[in-house]
Amino acid sequence: MATSKKGLMAMVYIHSAFILIFLSSPCQSNDQLTQTKPLLLEDTLISEGGDFALGFFSPTNSSKKLYIGIWYHRVTERTVVWVANRDNPITTPSAMLAITDNLELVLSDSQGHTLWTATGNTSGDAGGAASAVLLNSGNFVLRLPNGTEVWQSFDHPTDTILPTMRILLSFKTQPATRLIAWKGPDDPSSGDISSGMDSTNLQLFIWKGALPYYRYPVVNDMAVAGAMYQQSNGNAVIMYETRVNAGDALYYTYTVSSGSPYTRFSFDYTGKGRLLSWNSTASSWTVIVEHPHSCDLYASCGPFSYCDQMGPLPTTCQCPDGFELLNGLNFSRGCRRKEELKCGAGNYFMAMSSMKLPDKVTSSCTLRIEPLTSVLTSALETAPDTFLCIVRRKSSLLKILLPIILCVLLLMLGALVWTCKSRGKRQKKRVQKRRMLEYLSSTDDAGDKNINFPFISFENIVTATDNFSESNLLGKGGFGKVYKAWNMWKDGKPEDFLDSSVTESCSLDEVSGCIHIGLLCTQDDPSCRPLMSTIVSMLENKATPLPTPKQPKDFALRDYNPGNEGVHRELSVNDTSLTMVQGR
Repeated sequence: MATSKKGLMAMVYIHSAFILIFLSSPCQSNDQLTQTKPLLLEDTLISEGGDFALGFFSPTNSSKKLYIGIWYHRVTERTVVWVANRDNPITTPSAMLAITDNLELVLSDSQGHTLWTATGNTSGDAGGAASAVLLNSGNFVLRLPNGTEVWQSFDHPTDTILPTMRILLSFKTQPATRLIAWKGPDDPSSGDISSGMDSTNLQLFIWKGALPYYRYPVVNDMAVAGAMYQQSNGNAVIMYETRVNAGDALYYTYTVSSGSPYTRFSFDYTGKGRLLSWNSTASSWTVIVEHPHSCDLYASCGPFSYCDQMGPLPTTCQCPDGFELLNGLNFSRGCRRKEELKCGAGNYFMAMSSMKLPDKVTSSCTLRIEPLTSVLTSALETAPDTFLCIVRRKSSLLKILLPIILCVLLLMLGALVWTCKSRGKRQKKRVQKRRMLEYLSSTDDAGDKNINFPFISFENIVTATDNFSESNLLGKGGFGKVYKAWNMWKDGKPEDFLDSSVTESCSLDEVSGCIHIGLLCTQDDPSCRPLMSTIVSMLENKATPLPTPKQPKDFALRDYNPGNEGVHRELSVNDTSLTMVQGR
């Protein structure tokens, strides 16, 4: 019996050794591991596109602690974006990452100690061997044979957000995603800096331990934003941010355009959140966006004060109007009211524009009793206004009302002067017009008087003629063009004023005859106009000589009479002769 047991154990040992030798003989360089092919210490998984790698690493060459993580494969400076066993490093000479029959990813050392596990969310029989694949997005997923993903590293980030990664902001059945920075530049273990959604309000925070360190604006249910960032080497990163409301869950994700350099968002142990882009020319990471700034730190100026980031200094703490420092020049204790509020004593609210407001500003309007903290001015036009109740002081009220009254008086005085001048100009024009009419209707004796004719400025002439528009020329449509056409026709030159399209389609004799008949039909004296039968006869018998038409009335003399053509009679009005007006 003992012999059979020893033989069985020997066979199991030989079989296990054969499997390990077979698996460890070549170093893995593909993108997945299976239940029969674990990841050993010297192995590395490379994503199909070659952008990311997964394997064992040490933060420094001198450190004996090993971690399993994901980093950029084509970046010369090793940049780790995810760590599995960050709080439980490997200290033994060897280790192995394997998939168990229970669909668990298990990291164990050579002594058989389990250092890290990841359990897939499955129900029922998996139906075959599972595999773990490193995607080209940097996501490490555990898959069933049918392709269902039961676990992924994107759901368990460390300190980095990669493109297409979905960060859970709010969910009714589980806590929101929390990013935790490294403890130090060479220590991947969990540090004091963390970031995530406040459990009581839709607002992202950066915490330093258990205390708020920086807060983002309040998150809406759904929003889409885009931006383009330019690198010094000419490469551009086009980034799209999206917040998706999926029923009970609210997610945040971002993507970058195709062809953009490597982009990541990470938190470090100093409390800084940075959006970085890889500069292949300089072989370094370029900071695109960084926050928080000194003025953004939570409660940096104390209660009832605000931080002015538009001031001359990077951080300028100020007390609102009606408040004063509580402790000399030290803003750590904030400000206090100069006078206490008195019910019915004429208090008023002062508008403070472009302010980043404190927490829970989206709640219903209430009387705020607790101190205001973490208020700062913002350069954004969309920053809301807040109103602060101030004790009304007579001296302050006088300082406000006096300039307003002076401005109103100056405006009224200016309006009065302008009205008087306009009225005087209109009166002067009426007098000048009246004198002009009196002069024109008076006798020749009025010529001895000194009459001031109105002066017309060049600007008025330009306005009246629409900048000397051709449509405002004297005689247009009545005198000038008709006069020229009449003289040309009378001189036997009708072709000089005919349109080229007419001469090309008809003979000049036909057109000239039609013009002749048309002039006869438009004579001013109706008795001189031919009958319709005569017109038909003229058109049919082109050889018949036509009577000569008389001059059009458009440029006839003022005393024109259809019955006395050519007779000029002198007319006078009220025995006053008209003379030519000439400059003196």
